[in-house]
Amino acid sequence: MEALGSYLRLDTPRPGDLPGLTALRGLAVLLVLLRHAAWPFWSSDGLAAVAGFDIGVVFVNGWIGVDLFFVLSGFLIAHHLMRAEAAGRRFELAPYLTRRFFRIAPLYYVVLALVAAGAIPFYRVGEEALGARILWHLAFLQDYLGSDIVVAFWSLGVEEKFYLLAPVLVGVAIGVRRAAARLAICAALIVGVVLSRGLAAHGLPSEIAYSELLKTFRFPFHHCLDGLAVGMACAIALPALQARWSPGQAARAGERLIRLGLAGVLAWLAGGELLSRIGRWDQVVQPTALALTFGVLVLGCALGGRTGLALDRTSLRGLGQISYSAYLIHMPLIPLACLLAGAIPGRGPEGFWTFLPAFLTLSLAAALVLHFAVEKPFLRLKDRIGSPSRGGLRPSGSARSARPSGPAPSHPG
Repeated sequence: MEALGSYLRLDTPRPGDLPGLTALRGLAVLLVLLRHAAWPFWSSDGLAAVAGFDIGVVFVNGWIGVDLFFVLSGFLIAHHLMRAEAAGRRFELAPYLTRRFFRIAPLYYVVLALVAAGAIPFYRVGEEALGARILWHLAFLQDYLGSDIVVAFWSLGVEEKFYLLAPVLVGVAIGVRRAAARLAICAALIVGVVLSRGLAAHGLPSEIAYSELLKTFRFPFHHCLDGLAVGMACAIALPALQARWSPGQAARAGERLIRLGLAGVLAWLAGGELLSRIGRWDQVVQPTALALTFGVLVLGCALGGRTGLALDRTSLRGLGQISYSAYLIHMPLIPLACLLAGAIPGRGPEGFWTFLPAFLTLSLAAALVLHFAVEKPFLRLKDRIGSPSRGGLRPSGSARSARPSGPAPSHPG
């Protein structure tokens, strides 16, 4: 019983972990949940005006949480690979890909199977060409071919492709000795993505529909690389800053960056509905501006900054531990939550405030079940595969002495 009780606890931070980044994952998934809770009830009347401000604006802008996930992924993967290089461990592709597969695929495949089989009450998937659609979801091609089983699955296609590309990108950056040159590589990648979106926007109307934004600019992997590249740039900058500053100086700089980043995030969330009219800024530049805002926040947490605010709270870190499970399962639970709350989407704000607690409770309860039943066993297996003694990244000759590039994140990526 003691062993079972220990297993059924959310992981507490281990020595060397970065709990601030785990809290950011919790913040990211909370924003996404609030977005998908509010969107079915959103209308021109808003949700709830307080002193002239509608809090529903913050909720519907929660889609930016996905952009935070991308910056975190870029940072964590690059940070992991750079730490291995700094320790003199030879990169081996097979263990790396196996670890990435166990991190993402098993839980995703389980939820995909449940949804496709109609096992989620009241959530139905269209039958037309379902076999083909399942196949391209299994191959993580939904960001290009259509994420029409669960819309939120599109980002998994982006993540998997980045995992394949990351060793090449990080390898090129590591091959350049100067940190400034490494950052220039990341900057060139970011500029290239912005130019690619600019070319895609050429010939389109100056304002487009939301569906067109998703298909052309939001979903495709090559148009999401700037957020991942910003995360990589943060991982590259981290050891250079740590080498220049004492731990106390780094922590104080981290605190300032966190506060600046949080102010930026709040401005994005509360400054008006971001996609009410989708013009050239939204099509081309906005994703990069969002990524840079989140990069400030991620780098601040990586430097060890503390805020005394929500990011330091255990509850947000706990949510971060189950963030992947919550992200995968929450959308299929919307119809069931509506039924339990007696709420009818599409009729304005009526029913939203009874729907929201039902939806959050269902989503978090299901996420806990999935985390402990599926995700956590594979995370443990992934960590064993990553151990140098089990054939992961192995020493290549004698390890070079280097200042550590920061604490190792728990379950990177």
